[in-house]
Amino acid sequence: MNKKNIISILTILVTGIVIVVEKIVTKRKIEEIEEKLIYLGSEYNEINLRQDRYSKINHEAISMIRDEICSVYEHIEELSNIQEEKDRADENKDKEYGKPSKDKDVAESSDIPRDGR
Repeated sequence: MNKKNIISILTILVTGIVIVVEKIVTKRKIEEIEEKLIYLGSEYNEINLRQDRYSKINHEAISMIRDEICSVYEHIEELSNIQEEKDRADENKDKEYGKPSKDKDVAESSDIPRDGR
């Protein structure tokens, strides 16, 4: 064999070995990346589940607070209605006995204008 044939055979062998080693290294890197991807996916799922739980808890808390606020407004409205009925009853009572209403007495006896200024 001559030197050119030996050099070309060695070149082909070295090139083949380099290609095989490169594929092995690339395969290891791909496996590492896949493991990291699986880990990140599981972490994402855990975070997503945790966020869903927190959202559900917050939604329930907001719903309870909204119900409480509505209840308070209903109580305030009821108290306002009771006060209006009481005021009407007082006015009717004053009209029956010919007495001026309390508001008129206060407005007439003070120097403060009725509009509150």
